[in-house]
Amino acid sequence: DPDPVRPEAGKASIIREYVFAEDSNEKKVVEGVVMTLAARIGMALREKKMGGRRMGLQLDYSDGGMVTRQATSRQVVVDDPTLQEMALTALGRAWKRRTRVRSCRLCCDRLGSASPQLQLFAELQGRRQTRDALMTAMDVIKRRFGENAVRHAGQAVLQ
Repeated sequence: DPDPVRPEAGKASIIREYVFAEDSNEKKVVEGVVMTLAARIGMALREKKMGGRRMGLQLDYSDGGMVTRQATSRQVVVDDPTLQEMALTALGRAWKRRTRVRSCRLCCDRLGSASPQLQLFAELQGRRQTRDALMTAMDVIKRRFGENAVRHAGQAVLQ
């Protein structure tokens, strides 16, 4: 087996954080930032050939308050749409206050190997291969032209 030895799964995490230039209580703005952070985590996971099972979100408010929520998957996740869905689920659970958000922090943990799980049906296997090829192509474009060169609809452009 030529794969490198990795630390025990579940101990490592990948964290991305964003501090708003102006505090915001607009849900669409915060959703865009969360989606972008999830895509950045996805790219980092794919570079390490890892995947995550839990996405945690921490919102820090302008009044000093803080809320943390999470979303979990039964399987190791590595693709952007699923990671973004998990992150938005965590945001939905956290979005309870009207106070402006100062910063948000997204953490993906319970990491494990992103080895492909074979599908029982050929049609599902084909969809997975297409999705994986799309994620790889997007990662290549982002590395070459910058993270904002290509993105999913709804993502915010972060500096």
